[in-house]
Amino acid sequence: MKKLILSVIFLLNTIFIFAQKFEVTKEIKFGQPIKYYENWDPVEGGNPGIYQMQSWKNQLILFDTDNHFYFNLENPNQKREYKSLYNILSFSQNDEILVLGEKGSINKIDIYTKSKNITQPDYSIDYSDVKDNFSFSLYYTENKLFSNGNSGLIYWELLPDGKTKFHNATQTKQEMENGLAEHLGLKKIGSQKYFGDNCINVKKAPNFANYWKNISIRNEKYEWLSKSFSTAFSYEGTDKKGLSYYSAIGNGFNINLSTHPEIPYEFIVAVLDPWTYEVYICELPAGDWNPVRNSNGLIAMNSSCIDFEGNFYLTDCNKEKGCYEIKKLSNDWIKQYDFYKREIGIMNTNHIPLQNEAKLSAENNGYNFDHEYLWILEHQNDWCKVRKVDGREGWVETKYINFDNQDSASSTNVAVSKVMTCNDNLRLRSQEATSSSVITTMQKGTKVKILKLGKAETIDGINSNWVQVEVLSGAKDKDGKEIKPGTTGWCYGGYLD
Repeated sequence: MKKLILSVIFLLNTIFIFAQKFEVTKEIKFGQPIKYYENWDPVEGGNPGIYQMQSWKNQLILFDTDNHFYFNLENPNQKREYKSLYNILSFSQNDEILVLGEKGSINKIDIYTKSKNITQPDYSIDYSDVKDNFSFSLYYTENKLFSNGNSGLIYWELLPDGKTKFHNATQTKQEMENGLAEHLGLKKIGSQKYFGDNCINVKKAPNFANYWKNISIRNEKYEWLSKSFSTAFSYEGTDKKGLSYYSAIGNGFNINLSTHPEIPYEFIVAVLDPWTYEVYICELPAGDWNPVRNSNGLIAMNSSCIDFEGNFYLTDCNKEKGCYEIKKLSNDWIKQYDFYKREIGIMNTNHIPLQNEAKLSAENNGYNFDHEYLWILEHQNDWCKVRKVDGREGWVETKYINFDNQDSASSTNVAVSKVMTCNDNLRLRSQEATSSSVITTMQKGTKVKILKLGKAETIDGINSNWVQVEVLSGAKDKDGKEIKPGTTGWCYGGYLD
């Protein structure tokens, strides 16, 4: 995410201050591959260096301004070229999907749902002929990638054969009116569209509008800035705990950078707790960040992001050593607070009732939707008592929740309506248990569609759910014999990709 933040605004219910230093995690020598320019004109768009940075499954993906390609920081040979410098797109959602692309000379989007190698996208979209031009506001659920088009909401359906199907604004509107909107929790708050608590605008925190209207500034020094919250900090993303991260230049307000070009900047990282509306601040020492400057001393855009664990990354420039630096602020600073010890869950399915009691026959207090964050208050058999970010409490079946204390490296992301692939020969059973009878053994590579989530279980060190699936066309058993399309049964989700 690129930014040059010239003001700092503290919109805080309560302020907590903590000091720490950046750690240099990677050095990139000038010219390998990113050049360093002594002279450049920001008005003409000549900002040098790392234009964007995105976290994806414990990797950092960077965009090189000069060569116009994204590359993997750990393996620069993994790269994808894009030409339109100011229409570059990078988007990641809970490490579930990565989207790289551009609007301009190439008009393409590359989508990754499984592959970590950015030279091998799982889906590629050429939208040169798509009349309904899309925006960079994206949301992904149930194999559907939504965006705001010129004529309204549009989406691409990601099919199991690696192809995509485009649904224009007219088609999408009709589907929404026929029940899809209710199923996905689509609503509008102000000018923004939301799927449940998830804002389709990637520059906004989930449920952004509801957070900020409840925050009161109790620090008189910054009270005059209360109406400017939308331009206060730059939103970086949300971690697995549901905490929203922001950044700013702490001593940047009321400073004219053209007349004070060499001032050492104090970088600030802020974390918003959506359940209490408190903001926690980490101040980094002046001079700990050294942005790229031109010969007149003006600074260029910096790039920053967080990973799903809540570690913050920032690009820096070290002229003395002749390299760019990737600096990391570990999430250790936020872990010291008691609220970080909460158990948090993330919904993995749409339109699940928030029950008033831990039983299916109980009345409900609304619904939960895919990717929503829940504060886990209590466990009771196969149910969890939860608190949503809007304050409502109720009970949800455990199988619809992914928990933040699961090892992300060994957990799977199964969801109703999702199409997945058997990563080995896999038994299709009559019930959600290894003791149940075997219907058939699906061959490695078989495509299945998830119909229902069953009980959660850990098998072979993998945390996942049993899932009821429908076998799709082209499936074969372990002996190479055809499995009739539409065959249903249960299998363990940990063996699906």
